[in-house]
Amino acid sequence: MTTLAKFDIARHALAEAKSLPDVQKVRGLAAAIEAVARIAGDRSLIADAIELQVNADRRLGEMLQQAKDEGQISTGRNWKSNGSDSEPLERITLDEMGIDKKLSSKAQRIAKLGKRAFDDLLKRHRKSVLSGRHVSFDATIRETDLQKARSAHEAKVYDGGSVEHLQSLIDEGRNFGGIYADPA
Repeated sequence: MTTLAKFDIARHALAEAKSLPDVQKVRGLAAAIEAVARIAGDRSLIADAIELQVNADRRLGEMLQQAKDEGQISTGRNWKSNGSDSEPLERITLDEMGIDKKLSSKAQRIAKLGKRAFDDLLKRHRKSVLSGRHVSFDATIRETDLQKARSAHEAKVYDGGSVEHLQSLIDEGRNFGGIYADPA
C-alpha cells in the first residue's frame, strides 16, 4: 500500500472516529506518514501528515473535554463519591488511556481554538513546512500566543507604561498627577 493510500485511509478514519483509541490510531498513522515523507524529502506530504496529526489532536482534545465534562475522566484527585451507591461511576485516568499529560494539554488547547484561528494556524504552519523552515506546530502556537501578548503589552504601554512614549503622551495633552521613577 502506498503512502498516499495510507494517508487517504487515515483521513477517512479520522472523520469517522468515534472513540479515543480510534483517534490515537489515526494520530500514530499520521506520525508514521510524516516520518516516511521526511525520508523521501516530500515537503507537501510532510505538511499534509502534520495537518492530519494536528486535526487528530484537535479531535482528541474535543473528546477529552467532553469526557471530562461528563465526569468520565479522573481529574487528579480521589473522588469520595463516584455516582451513586447503586450505580457507581467509573472514572479513567489519562495513563490508563495511554495519553500523557502534555498531549492531553496540547490537544485540549488546540480544541479550544475557534475554527478560524485554527485554520489560520494550519495555513501558517503549512507555509513554514513548504518553505523548508519547518518548526513544530507547538512553536507556531507559541508564536501566536507571543504576538497576542505583545499586542496586549503595546496597549498597556500606550497608557504611559514606557519612558519612550511619555513625550508623545504629554504632546497629546494628557495630564498626570505624578510621575514616579523606577529605581531599577
